[in-house]
Amino acid sequence: MPVLLDALGILYTARDEEWPNRSLEIGETICDIIQGYHPGEEVYGLGAIIVVDKETTMRMNIVASTRRRCQYSRWLPKLDAPYANRQVLEAYVFGPLSKQHRATLSLLADTNSTRPAWCFICGIESTSNDWCRTCFLGRCENEVCEESFKQHTCL
Repeated sequence: MPVLLDALGILYTARDEEWPNRSLEIGETICDIIQGYHPGEEVYGLGAIIVVDKETTMRMNIVASTRRRCQYSRWLPKLDAPYANRQVLEAYVFGPLSKQHRATLSLLADTNSTRPAWCFICGIESTSNDWCRTCFLGRCENEVCEESFKQHTCL
């Protein structure tokens, strides 16, 4: 019964906070950003669930959900209202304006003896202490990921 009550609470919150509409707004904003940096890039998905070519994810220095041998990456952003604002996304996530925020995250991680949680290349848990402090990108210890990681271009 507690699980059902939790689920019902989530449904009420989704309705009250208009998550479906917010998802559409966030998806549209992210698609606009991708098109701004890479005109003509094909973007798939529905609402805030974005699917792009893995190479696009790599070029934009974005950590995404990726299967090792799949050519596509899935972006699953939070449904927080600020994610529908292009200026906020560019200041914290996308492009050269996010460099300051990423540097802050890197400093915090170094101070707390931690690292980015996910491998930038394959999306699994980041296990290597060799990570990019400029872009706040981690990697696992897989050979393929190590080689790909060395080729990433910092912001």
